[in-house]
Amino acid sequence: MDDIAFIDPQTLIPHPDRDLAGSTLRKEEGKFRLIKESVETDGINDPLKIQAGTNVIIGGHTRHRIALELGLPEVPVHYYDVNDETARYLMVLDNHKRTGDEKDAMKLSWTFKIVVKSIGIPHGGSRRDEVVEGEAGPVGRKTLDEIAALFDMKKSNFKRYLALLKLIPQLQELVSQEKIGVKTGSILSRLSSENQRKVFDSIPPDRIKKADYRLTENEAKSFVEAYGDKEVEVQENAGNDPESDRIVEAFDGSGDESVESDNPADGLRWFKDDEGNNVDEIDGPSVIADHSHPRQSVVDQAKIALAADQYVKSPSRNLIFAQACGVDVEFGKEGHIAIKKMEGAAKQIACQLVLMEDEDKRIEFACKQLQTAITKQYDRIDRIDSELMPLRIVVADEMNPALTQLWDELCVAVERVGKKLAMVAR
Repeated sequence: MDDIAFIDPQTLIPHPDRDLAGSTLRKEEGKFRLIKESVETDGINDPLKIQAGTNVIIGGHTRHRIALELGLPEVPVHYYDVNDETARYLMVLDNHKRTGDEKDAMKLSWTFKIVVKSIGIPHGGSRRDEVVEGEAGPVGRKTLDEIAALFDMKKSNFKRYLALLKLIPQLQELVSQEKIGVKTGSILSRLSSENQRKVFDSIPPDRIKKADYRLTENEAKSFVEAYGDKEVEVQENAGNDPESDRIVEAFDGSGDESVESDNPADGLRWFKDDEGNNVDEIDGPSVIADHSHPRQSVVDQAKIALAADQYVKSPSRNLIFAQACGVDVEFGKEGHIAIKKMEGAAKQIACQLVLMEDEDKRIEFACKQLQTAITKQYDRIDRIDSELMPLRIVVADEMNPALTQLWDELCVAVERVGKKLAMVAR
């Protein structure tokens, strides 16, 4: 690393992978405005980190943007004489260190992958292998446990982030939007790309647009089991991480096979396909934010909706639907609204089922969803009993007319739902 130099910011080149390494500050964000005010008042005191020979920015992209915006004639820089791989490694680390609160799980995943590829111990290798030149000198190679610890994370959770890179772009986008959690995404990563696409296409677009939509872990496990790609253990042992079993223990020496590699950048190439062959499933950042495979066409979506409509309207299902509607009408529920709401919800579930080719798998999937929903409702019933009754006892006969009406309406609603459940259970 040379001494500080002062150069025209127009000659500097943003790192081509910067947008993948972490969220970029927007101009309207308070943190961006604070940095800009500091630069306007005191200039840039912390030199930008630049790759020697290329003028590619390793660290300081926000300050570079501000320098261009303010029209500064020159900025202080430190040059780093490193290769492209090491420059990328230093870039993602610098960005992670400066932000520290990255919320986009996919960008964290890519950061973790670059770090593992750069300083991870290849399976069958050792700490004596090639070292990486870091900011303060050579960086020794580390096990996956040690790398996870650098980010204050358990190895099992660290692996889940890496597994997200095996998701198709559409599911990665839902992870970035926090509509699919890290653990849920790692479960779905066990599916083939074709079956991941089926999962995505089975989710109605209007459902995804809802702010509170979130695909659950149980749904993900049911999808994996329904499509039969891999068995997913519902119960996890303390020392076992089923979601990361697909990642061979390449960096901590606990794998069954050794994979020799002269290139430490091959660190994440040790995944196994169903035949046990090594495959490079997540090499390269291009899988992120790749929208070259959009959702199925409107025609295909219409076909799915039609199939779901026919599925729900089969004789046996239509009978239960009619019975449930009859109870609503009996209790004075607004018939057309109740019917449309119930029918719409049933069709949303059916959209997930019709893409499954095996009817037995469809029923198994739906039954597991029902079991999960029943368990959830048990908890809600317990809350009704434990929260409402104590208050009702305390109030006794002191309820005012408005409160009495509200209580009576609740009792009628509970009676209606109870009768509906009992009728369709026969």
